[in-house]
Amino acid sequence: MFTRDMVRVKIIGSASGVPTKKRFNESVHVEFDAGSLLFDCGEPCSARLIREDIDYNDIGSVFVSHLHCDHVAGLPQLIQTMQLTSREKPLNLFLPSEGIERLKKYFEMLYLVEDILPFTMNIEAVREGAFFEDPGVRVSAFANKHLDSLLSKFGKKFPENLGESYSFLIETEEARIAYSGDIAAVEELDRFTDNLDLLILELAHIEPEEVFRHVNAGKLVLTHIHSDLDDKEEEIMEIGKKYAGDVVVACDGTEVIL
Repeated sequence: MFTRDMVRVKIIGSASGVPTKKRFNESVHVEFDAGSLLFDCGEPCSARLIREDIDYNDIGSVFVSHLHCDHVAGLPQLIQTMQLTSREKPLNLFLPSEGIERLKKYFEMLYLVEDILPFTMNIEAVREGAFFEDPGVRVSAFANKHLDSLLSKFGKKFPENLGESYSFLIETEEARIAYSGDIAAVEELDRFTDNLDLLILELAHIEPEEVFRHVNAGKLVLTHIHSDLDDKEEEIMEIGKKYAGDVVVACDGTEVIL
């Protein structure tokens, strides 16, 4: 049973860029003694939170790792759901700096503006290092090479000041958790994954063999599952059978209590 001296992590959506019949797009909910946080907000996040019986109006802050649709497309509906249920608690929204002004204009187009919302929405940039602290929790961000790597495959480059992508470290009094976001290589996580209680690691842009060769965490949750791997949980677990820690191949609703 979950109690307030524990941390509960729930995978709200476990698919990568293409949702499948059993997986929706990426989002992760972290609940701890003093509140709850949401990491990424893939579609249909608000519906999934409701079906998991999670109080979305208790979420204090949302952190967006990068601005691909499968990580952010559920955000407007989540905010509208909060609006229509008369949320009063302020909401902090952290995202790559390149998207702040663009997102504000998008919200305006959808009538999600300050005069209509019954709560204050603070939109701020993700910054490298420890950039967020609240009672009982600290969040740090680490830039990764997901977007640069992805575009290089097509011989293209982002315009200057575009292409931000981050991984996050979440530290509470009870647990130390890393959320990879999307990455180009597992080695990108080396600088902040020592002494982890839980690593939430994507499996859309790296191979399972690479994961199990390199990763060392007390508990490993594999999520952001590529559609080609959607029904291959047993094969993934077979590859990782010699892994020293606990391994879970996530589906929507997977829960880990620390």
